Amino acid sequence: MLRTAMSSLRPAILLVLGMMLTACGGSESNTAVVTTATPTIFYAHAVAFRNNTAVAWGYNANGQLGTGTSTTHTTPVLVNGGSVTGMDGLAVGGTHNIVFDNISGGAVKTWGNNGVGQLGDGTETAQSVPVNVLRDDDTLLIGVQAVAAGAAHSLALRRDGTVWAWGYNGYGQLGINSNVSRSAKAVRVVGDPEIDALPEGITSIAAGGSHSLALDGLGRVWGWGYNGYGQLGDGTTTDRLVPTRVIFPEAVTIIAIAAGGSTSLAIDSNHEVWGWGYNKYGQAGTAPGVGEDGVRQIVPAKVKLTDAPDPVTYLTAVSKIAVGLDHSLALREDGTMWAWGFNSYRQLGQGEDDVISTTEAANPFPKQVVAGEITGTISDIRAIGHYSLAAADGKVYAWGMNSYYQLGNGTTTNSSAPKLVTGY
Repeated sequence: MLRTAMSSLRPAILLVLGMMLTACGGSESNTAVVTTATPTIFYAHAVAFRNNTAVAWGYNANGQLGTGTSTTHTTPVLVNGGSVTGMDGLAVGGTHNIVFDNISGGAVKTWGNNGVGQLGDGTETAQSVPVNVLRDDDTLLIGVQAVAAGAAHSLALRRDGTVWAWGYNGYGQLGINSNVSRSAKAVRVVGDPEIDALPEGITSIAAGGSHSLALDGLGRVWGWGYNGYGQLGDGTTTDRLVPTRVIFPEAVTIIAIAAGGSTSLAIDSNHEVWGWGYNKYGQAGTAPGVGEDGVRQIVPAKVKLTDAPDPVTYLTAVSKIAVGLDHSLALREDGTMWAWGFNSYRQLGQGEDDVISTTEAANPFPKQVVAGEITGTISDIRAIGHYSLAAADGKVYAWGMNSYYQLGNGTTTNSSAPKLVTGY
C-alpha cells in the first residue's frame, strides 16, 4: 500500500477534492506469503471515500465491505450504513481494512477478517462493522497520521513519529525482534538498538504482503519482515525481525515509498524510481533475468524505460508510485500513468484486446497507461492485487482482474483500460 513522504510530496492519503482512494484486488499469488489465517480469497475487494463517506465493493466473505453482512457487492455500497465519514485516511489489506480520523484525535478503526489479529481489537474474531484498535496496554491507539495494511498485518504511524503494528508476525513483519506468530493488539515497532533500530521521526510507512517499510526524515528507508525475494533491499534474502536499512547509494535521498506482494518501490529526490524484491515479471523495474537467480532484486536499482545500454533512460518526473501483487504503477508530474510487470489480467492498462499472448503477459519496462474512460486530472493511483485504480476529479476508475467484482462496475469481466467505478 502506498504511503508518501510528508515533505515534498503530499501524503497519498490526502487527495484532490478530499476524495481518498485505496484498495486491494485479485486472487492469491505465490508472491503474497500465505499466512496461518483461515483460508480465504485475498485482495479481492476495494474501499474508497465518496463525498467523504467510505464505500466498498467486491468480495465480502469476511465482512471486509463493512456492511454488517458477508454479501458480496458488485458496485459500491456504504460502509456501516454511511457512518464511516470524516476520515483522514484508509488502507486495505488482503481481507481487512483500516481507517483513522483527526476528529477524535487520530483514532483508528478496522473491520474484516481477523484470524490472526489483524484488526487489533484484542480478539481474533472477524468483524463486519468497524471496531477500535487497542494498544498492548489496552488503551486506544490514537494520534495516528497514516496507516498501511499487508496480507494479514497492519501498520500505523503516529504523529510523534513512532510506528505501531499488529496482526500476523510469522516473518517478523511487526518489527518487535520476535517472530511470535501474531499480536491481536497494536505494539510499537522498536527494533534492536544493537542492530539497526527504527529511529523516531518516521514520516511514511508501507506494507507489502508480509513485509514492512518505513521512511525517516533523513530520507532513509527501513525494512523488516519477509525477505525471501530481497524485498527488504539489504542485499540478503534473510528475514528481519527488526528494522534494517535498505541499501541505497550514499548520495540518494528517498521521498516516497510503496510496497506490495513481495516487491518494493521508492521515489528519490530527483523524482526517479527505484525498485527491489520479487522481479519474475519485471515488476521491480529491471528486466526478468537481472538480479539474483533471475527472480530477486536484492538491492534497489533504478527503474529504466528500456534495456538499451547507451544511452540509459530512466523513468523520471514521478510524483506517486504503487505496487500490486506482481505489477507496478507510477504517476508522472505531467499527469500520465505508467505501468510495468505482470499483465495476464490486463492490469497494466495497455488497452489490448481480450486475447493475450505469452509475450504480452509481462512487461519489465514502464509503458504509458491508456486513458480509457478517465476524464480530468489524475490525483492518485493504486496497483493492488491483479488490478489497478486511479482517482481523477472526484471519480474512481479501475482496470485489470475482475473475478470478484473488484472493478466495481457490476460485471466480472477483466478490463484492459480504465473504466469508471459505478456511482462516481
